[in-house]
Amino acid sequence: MQTFKLTNSPRRLKPIDIYYHLYSGSKIASLNALKYVFDWSLKQEIFPMFTSEYIPKAMDYFIISMANEQDEWLASGMRSLKTLRFENMSKSVDIDNAKSVYGFKKFENHTYVSFDEKEEHYFTLSENKPKNIYLISSNANVQTYKRGKSHTQYKFKGYSNLKLDFFLPKECSLTSKPKASSQVRDKENIHLEYVSTKEATVNVICR
Repeated sequence: MQTFKLTNSPRRLKPIDIYYHLYSGSKIASLNALKYVFDWSLKQEIFPMFTSEYIPKAMDYFIISMANEQDEWLASGMRSLKTLRFENMSKSVDIDNAKSVYGFKKFENHTYVSFDEKEEHYFTLSENKPKNIYLISSNANVQTYKRGKSHTQYKFKGYSNLKLDFFLPKECSLTSKPKASSQVRDKENIHLEYVSTKEATVNVICR
């Protein structure tokens, strides 16, 4: 746990990867220690995935090309990796004009930008606050993303009970199928949690 904490803050360096041998279950003390680590890890803001899914994302770093001119950015070659981290970025992503960007999240002095299934993405940074809905974070993959003038749809599928966070403007309403077990709205942020649910479709309609 100490290692996990040190590799997450003040700069995220590595993912959580719990490696153990089967003989950890031969003693009550070692089994309890393993359970303690798993319980702690599952309480963190994590994105569960198999190692076989993580490896292609790491390998993408060898082929991704980045270009920018002032606040305009182009990322190409993103086959498996769908999130980029920007350091010390005070500006927001211009979600209203970035069709392949799901959203972004600010964590400490980092900004994480999430993209759709395309390999090439063009986006612009802006000082203005976004006007459209965007995904702040999720613990599941976005299987489908459709955005129209007034209707946006997300389909999520993951490996654990879903936890979703959105930026939701006041003039927008959100529905989920199945319905979220818990839904908390704080101004223009909304948090959804599900029990025994690993897949969901979220629809947002804005007036």
